[in-house]
Amino acid sequence: MSKATHFVPPEGAIRLDELWVFGKPAGLATHPSRDLDDDLLSWARREHGAPEHLAPINRLDRATSGIVLASACATTRARFGESFAGHTVQKTYLSLVHGSAPEEGRIDRALLDRRRGRKLDSCTRFRRLESVGKLSLLEVHPITGRKHQIRRHLRGHDLPIVGDKRYGGRHLPSGAPDRLWLHCLRLELADLRIEAIIPAELQTHLERLNCSFAPLT
Repeated sequence: MSKATHFVPPEGAIRLDELWVFGKPAGLATHPSRDLDDDLLSWARREHGAPEHLAPINRLDRATSGIVLASACATTRARFGESFAGHTVQKTYLSLVHGSAPEEGRIDRALLDRRRGRKLDSCTRFRRLESVGKLSLLEVHPITGRKHQIRRHLRGHDLPIVGDKRYGGRHLPSGAPDRLWLHCLRLELADLRIEAIIPAELQTHLERLNCSFAPLT
C-alpha cells in the first residue's frame, strides 16, 4: 500500500484528524521554558488555533526548522510516540556543512546523555547531495534520536554545520542566513509520509550558491 504524502509549509500547520503537523520555524523551542518568551506550542495556539492541551510527539532543537508532530489526544501521542521510541520512523534532514564530505557515510559513536549520566549508542547516516566550494550539502538520517545528535556527530566527523554557534566554531559563509543550517525535511511512518517545504532563507542561500539540488519549495 502506498503512503499518503502530506506537505507542510514553513511556519505552517496541517491537521490530520487528531494529529497536528507543524513546520517549526528556527528559533522556537519545542517545549515551554521559564527562560523563553515564546515556544512552539504557544505559537501554534496563537497562529494556528491549536487546542490548549496540545503536546508534542517529537522534538527538534530550538535552532532547527522542520517537522514537529503534536496532538491533544493521549492515545494518538502514545501511538506515534512508540514509533519514535522504537526507531521505526525514517527521518531525513537537509544540512549544509563546512568541509568536503564523502559521498556517503555512517557515524556510530556513543553520545553522553547528561540526564542519564552515561553514554548511549548513537547512529547517523548521511549522503552528500552536492559539493559547493568548501561546503557540502547533505541528506542526513539519524537512526537514533539523541540530544543534538546530528550536530555532535557531524562536528566529530570534522563536518560542522554552517551556522552552528555551539558545535561549529567557524564563521558564516558569505550570504548564509544567521541560523543553524539544519532542516527536518521528511518523516516517514508505516502509512504516512510528511514533507516540510524548505524555509525561504535556506532556499535563497542555495540559489546564491548556485546549487543544482532542488528541494521542495
